[in-house]
Amino acid sequence: MFIAEEGVFDPVEVLRLYDSVGWEGYTSDVDKLCRGLVNSHLVITARDGSGSLLGLARTISDDEHICYVQDVVVNPAKHRQGLAGRWSST
Repeated sequence: MFIAEEGVFDPVEVLRLYDSVGWEGYTSDVDKLCRGLVNSHLVITARDGSGSLLGLARTISDDEHICYVQDVVVNPAKHRQGLAGRWSST
């Protein structure tokens, strides 16, 4: 598994991930979703050895005092496998 910061997002890949968890509020406009990711403070992704997107976490910040986690999205097929714990050690 590879954990990395990303700033460019494939709409098909992102839609597949958010659809997998049923976040319809985000998936009704995938272009808007991708713009939101690009404009986030930080986006960390988890990918398997073949490069498939397993999950992502993103933060929103004012770059001065406040930074909070907006989304943590993990494909349900990868739940309970320690993925979120790997993000916290990055």
